[in-house]
Amino acid sequence: MQRRGLLSFLGTMKFQFEGGPTCSKATLLSENKEIFEASVYSVTISDMHVPDVVRNGSEAGAVLDCMYHLDTKELSKNSGLVVKWFFNRSPNPVYQWIHNQKPQDAGILKGRLKLDYKASNNHSSMYRALKIIRPTIELSGEYKCLVSTYHDEDFMIKTMTVYGTFIQFCNNKYYK
Repeated sequence: MQRRGLLSFLGTMKFQFEGGPTCSKATLLSENKEIFEASVYSVTISDMHVPDVVRNGSEAGAVLDCMYHLDTKELSKNSGLVVKWFFNRSPNPVYQWIHNQKPQDAGILKGRLKLDYKASNNHSSMYRALKIIRPTIELSGEYKCLVSTYHDEDFMIKTMTVYGTFIQFCNNKYYK
């Protein structure tokens, strides 16, 4: 979707913009003469897939995925692209992928992720997702995905619940 527009302010000053959903060109006009032009860079998270519920110890694990769009200028090797995941509003990430480097796990997810899991073959989004190996109940909570570049950032938050099996003990017998 292309966007174009003209916004007038301060009498003779006008602001003209054009571009697609993730990139715009902004031009400041005075008496219809260009006095300033700048590109507006952006990163936008389009969707975040986090399972609502996962069974404790599930062999299949859990995949948490953060889909995002970058404008073409942000796709360069020097864009500063970083994907971070946070757990339960902690200021410290539990996962970080810096573009062109290996992903890193930390905190409660240290040693619990399949770090070579690729969500796509696209070099700018391949390690955007988490693959949790055998999730356990202490991993229930809020997950925040933050995608940033040198120019912009976006985030999204979703909740996952890891549930256990109810076991009742009665008359020296276990019941599920």
